[in-house]
Amino acid sequence: MTADGTIKLRRKLSCDFSQFLKVIEPFRASLAVGLESTFNWYWFVDSCVSFNINVYLGHAYYMKAIHCDKKKNDRLDAHKIANLLRAGLFPLSYSCPASIRSTRDLTRRRNKLVNQRSKLLAYRTLSFYQQGLTHIDKSKKGRKAGLSTISDEAIRFGATEELSVVESLDSAIKNIESHILKQAYIDFCEELPLLQQIPGIGPTISTTILYETSEINRFKKRQDYSSFCRLALPEHSSNGKVLGHGKRKCGNPHLKWAYMQIVTNASQKSESIGRLYAELKEVHHPLKARAIMANKFATAVYYILRDKVTFNVKQFCAEVDSQTPEAGDFSSDVKVA
Repeated sequence: MTADGTIKLRRKLSCDFSQFLKVIEPFRASLAVGLESTFNWYWFVDSCVSFNINVYLGHAYYMKAIHCDKKKNDRLDAHKIANLLRAGLFPLSYSCPASIRSTRDLTRRRNKLVNQRSKLLAYRTLSFYQQGLTHIDKSKKGRKAGLSTISDEAIRFGATEELSVVESLDSAIKNIESHILKQAYIDFCEELPLLQQIPGIGPTISTTILYETSEINRFKKRQDYSSFCRLALPEHSSNGKVLGHGKRKCGNPHLKWAYMQIVTNASQKSESIGRLYAELKEVHHPLKARAIMANKFATAVYYILRDKVTFNVKQFCAEVDSQTPEAGDFSSDVKVA
């Protein structure tokens, strides 16, 4: 499509980049390519970059909101995407650098395996409860010992097979975590030790934060980072009246999980942080208090990664309405989810 909207070529292509290069050859001198950030964009964007082709990755959700039509198909989508790019309305999405993208995806695989393991252990516990066995040792050593107390052969067989899967997942998760941590010391050799000084942040949470955040300088303000972490509450208002809140799921769910988990861990490991958390729960609903603490941790991490400073517990536990723009600062101008 030209700058005035004239369509020069419309064709359906296979997932073959050499074929794509042949088709665009007559237009390559002044070509800009736009595509949606679907799950399979990696290979195409990397190929365009390697051939010095201007490529723009669009945010799929916002693109749909802009050109939402009653009818939808690939032909119409391609036309709308080209129009958005031509008119300067193309909503850009962040393209994670290829050097850390595979490790970032590995952290997400690790989380999926942990979730599967938790589901199997929960179902195994339910099987014990069905037999009236409510005092089974749930520790790793007591898993096999509890199998002998099940009288039903079929249930005992199923629980045994589930346990073998859990042990296999334990081994896989441990190997993945070791690989991620080893690579993180290469990719984030300076940032990783700084994050692990924060109470409640261990190897798993620190690597998740670093790989999901990627480049902290792409966030101009800490409020932008909090919003990306799903820790800011988007407000809808008109004529000075609040009409509600929306788009709570716009952002990174993995970062929200990480910061929510930090709150639980840090309140147990640090007496001062635990005392601050308890005070917030007395003033607010427990869920809101946890969100405030998570936002506070996200703010601290933002300044730590941006300025390469160490974590200061006293600054972190200062008043919530503090305006000091340093690590541990939390201003009240961002509403929390």
